[in-house]
Amino acid sequence: MITRRCLISLRTVCVSATLCVVVLGASGTALSADALVVLRDGGATRTGELLREGADGVEIEVKSADGALTHFLRWDQIRTLTSDSSSAQREQRLARGAELWRARVRLARGDLPAARTLFTQASRAVDAAAVLERMIIEEGIAQTALVDEEAWAESLASNLTASVFRSRYQLPAEWIAQPHTVDARTGLLLGVAPVWLDGASAQQARESLIVAADRARVQSDLALAELLTLASRIAAADAGTPEKAPARVTTTAPASTQAPASTSEPERTAHTTLEPATLEARSAAKLAAKLLTGWADAVAADAPARKRGRDTLQSIARVENGAVRMWAIYAEGRSLAMEEDPDKVRIGVGKMLLIPAAYSAEAPRLAAAALLQSSIALVRIHDDESAAVLRRLHTATDDTDRIDVQSNPGASP
Repeated sequence: MITRRCLISLRTVCVSATLCVVVLGASGTALSADALVVLRDGGATRTGELLREGADGVEIEVKSADGALTHFLRWDQIRTLTSDSSSAQREQRLARGAELWRARVRLARGDLPAARTLFTQASRAVDAAAVLERMIIEEGIAQTALVDEEAWAESLASNLTASVFRSRYQLPAEWIAQPHTVDARTGLLLGVAPVWLDGASAQQARESLIVAADRARVQSDLALAELLTLASRIAAADAGTPEKAPARVTTTAPASTQAPASTSEPERTAHTTLEPATLEARSAAKLAAKLLTGWADAVAADAPARKRGRDTLQSIARVENGAVRMWAIYAEGRSLAMEEDPDKVRIGVGKMLLIPAAYSAEAPRLAAAALLQSSIALVRIHDDESAAVLRRLHTATDDTDRIDVQSNPGASP
């Protein structure tokens, strides 16, 4: 029998005390067997009783003179797992975990192109019952958005998906290394905004986001479907084919905080072992939905909806700071630039140009979009000279961004 003496390193404990029992997925299996777990990121070990094994990881009870402590370990944290029981499914989960670990390491080292490749590969084989595994993948794809601008819709969808998960579950304090900070006020990575730099890519994004929204509806995840639909409406405006705003529908609860309605009772019970999101996280989801709704309305085909959207955005900009205000200001300016009145267009251009002036480092793509949309708006009111200046600035900014986004591989994990 494997010894129960533990080689415990406190610095490698990767979950907080409140998250010692974490989601295992609907397929979690209760066990009672001795196990030896060798961890990655330092090589510490856990020796104890294997209590449960599931889609996101394992629970192991480690006993010492001070008592017993239950640890939850994700598959991407585990190098090897030795126990009396084994299965092909476990080997598959360990293999997926190894791939996610490599992706996390590449992200932490700044090798965004390699990290994105690994996260994208992992997304094709994610376990349907895994919550944390999917979260890591969505976070990783969103964090590496700038290295694949042709897949901007995919990155945006991952950004929105991750935000919905944050509104439902508390995540471990130590998650994945993030080169860009998630905005606490909205739960969004605000560097990955719903903007496109040409009509063709915007149209492709619109179609892709509609498909993603339909898929979310099939899974009865109305929260995610709502956000993806709003993003598709914004893409339609950037494609030059703005849509009319749909009739307002009153719901009994904000869609952004609803869990998937189709989730079976056993799944729901399993998922509640991951601590529910805090009140602040749920409030952030509501603000994110409000922000995207205001933006989508503000670029709608019908003038009353645009006015309503601008009112929403102004209310956000008045009370919010930082990145939230950045999105609201840009969207309001984008809306005004769609109007026929030249004075309103110029006001809109002035608002959009605040973005490259103040936020180009935080949101380079949004800054580039502001220059592009401002130049298009100025051409509409026959200010060709000013438009030409902005086009030159847009080209120079785009070239700089392409130079800045480089691989920083370091040593391969």
